[in-house]
Amino acid sequence: MPNSIYAEEVWTTGKRGGFAPGPVGDREEVNAQIAKMRALEVFQDLPDKLSDVLEAALYDADGLVGRRWQYQASSGRYHMGAKTPLHPAKVCLAGMVLAHRYGVDRVHTVYEWTIEDETLRDKLAAIEFAWEGQVRSALLAASGQGDLSPYDDADAEVIDAFDRAMSRDKEELVDRWYDEVSEEFGVFDGWDEFDKAHEHFEDLIAELRRVGW
Repeated sequence: MPNSIYAEEVWTTGKRGGFAPGPVGDREEVNAQIAKMRALEVFQDLPDKLSDVLEAALYDADGLVGRRWQYQASSGRYHMGAKTPLHPAKVCLAGMVLAHRYGVDRVHTVYEWTIEDETLRDKLAAIEFAWEGQVRSALLAASGQGDLSPYDDADAEVIDAFDRAMSRDKEELVDRWYDEVSEEFGVFDGWDEFDKAHEHFEDLIAELRRVGW
């Protein structure tokens, strides 16, 4: 059965739909739910340090173990709403954070731009960048720089300054991790593939901590 009156309305009437493949929650409702969970202080907000952000994300992924029948692990999806009560919502690691920590109903489809809070939006982007092996972009996003483009002159200056400030071991970590992710687990479809990548991702967190990130 749907887990909210709103979900029942969407699944039975098809109203409020917009983006395939599932019904789309109003931006207002999604952000109100996030604000509600913050006010209740059931979980702490995502921390500031990238390694801590990623550890929190894995904690949220583990928190969905008992409800995996309601979700399908799928990279790059954010939080794609369930088509019907019998269909799973599709979630990437950032989507797992939205579902577990912030209580986003599985009927909602949430894209990065759905999130109004810029700090939260940047940290969710950092999680996705890190999973894809883009450590530099993840660090910049987690620090509040957002999604920078090397093709924008102002953004390129920020990226160049970041690169110049990196020590040799940090630079090696950034390059090596991108190569490893491309070969190992950058894309996953289903919980089995996600679980195989889980331990590998923990290695990244340990590497980030080792260099102070």
